[in-house]
This record gives sequence, C-alpha cells and structure tokens, in this order.
Amino acid sequence: TTICLCRLWVGTDSSRGIDWHVAYQHYKRAYNFDNDNPQYAHAYATIAWRMGRYPEAVQIRETALQQVRDAGQEGTEDHAKALNSLANLCRDQGRYSDAEPLYKEAVEIMARVLGAEHPRTKLVRGNYERVLAKMKEQGAAGAK
Repeated sequence: TTICLCRLWVGTDSSRGIDWHVAYQHYKRAYNFDNDNPQYAHAYATIAWRMGRYPEAVQIRETALQQVRDAGQEGTEDHAKALNSLANLCRDQGRYSDAEPLYKEAVEIMARVLGAEHPRTKLVRGNYERVLAKMKEQGAAGAK
C-alpha cells in the first residue's frame, strides 16, 4: 500500500495540495522497505529537504551517492546527478565549501558525458558558479 501511495505523489508538488507530512511518512516507509530504489530515495530526500529536515536529507543523498559508487557507476550521468543533489543540500545550508567540490566534479562529469552545452550540464554549471560567487562574497565580507 505504501509503495502504491508513493507512486501517486511522484511529480506532484505543493500547488497540487500535497500533504508533505503524509508524503514524508509514506516515502520514508517506502525507502526503508527498498532503500536501493533511487526513485524513493530521491523523493524521500526531496521531501525531507522541503520540510527543513536537512541532516536527514543529507544522509539519504550521501547514501545514494555511495550506492552509485558501489555499483561501479562513477563517471556516469547518475553519478553527476547524485553529486549535484548532495551539493544542492550543502548549498542550501550555507555550506558552500562542502558544495563546491561536489559541483565541480558533477560539472566535469556532465560535460564529458553529455557535452558542455547540454542543458543539464549548463544547469549544474550554473549551480557551481553561484556557489563560487557566494564563496567570493563571504571572503570579501570576512576581509572587511
């Protein structure tokens, strides 16, 4: 039942009246039942993040990244996506120095796999550039 309910929420958002607390409980159960399922891991981490449960979301994203590595998928688009997702969480917590190397690696992989001008490569590069700008701002503010 939980897995069926989770599938109803895939692709929905708050504008459709989703109850984040209910969705969170269902995805948490589904993830705990099948934590190798990237769809459940992604949805569970995203919902935890939207609810402000950053440490929990980071743990899920770190586990997902390790699963990609353990599966021998380093250097693939899935690897880059996992790096970008974890970097996004670090960035949103103001942990720019943690996010920067993750974004850098993700951009390098995306450019190699998809090409430098691919829309997903550009998206990740934009994330990387925004973090670099934030780090520069922090450096300038700290120097004053």
